Amino acid sequence: MPVDVATDATDPALVRVQAGDGLEVAFGLAGAGRGLAGTDPTQAVLGGALPGVDLKVRPLRNGAATDVVLASPAAPAQYLFPLNLKGLTASLELPATRAFLLPRDPSPR
Repeated sequence: MPVDVATDATDPALVRVQAGDGLEVAFGLAGAGRGLAGTDPTQAVLGGALPGVDLKVRPLRNGAATDVVLASPAAPAQYLFPLNLKGLTASLELPATRAFLLPRDPSPR
C-alpha cells in the first residue's frame, strides 16, 4: 500500500495510505505547527509537530505506524488525529486502541 507523508505537519493529510480501488485513509494532527519532515530509508520524522512533540511515521505492508515522541514533560497530554476517509467507514471495537509511552532515556529509574 502506498504511504505518503506530508512535508509539513500542518497538512490535514499528514499521513495518507492508499488501499487501491479508490479506498484511502488520511489523518492530520490537530493544532500542529510547521514541523518539517526529515526522512531516512525506514521512516519520516516530523520534528516539532507540536511543542515538545515529534512524529515518526513508518510505512508497513498493510498501512503505516505513527509514533508520538515526547521530548519534554511539558508536552501535551492529549492528541487529536482527525481522519479523512475515502470509501471507508471508521469503527472502534474496544480494546483495539494501544499507546506506548517510553522514556527517551531507557535507563532504569
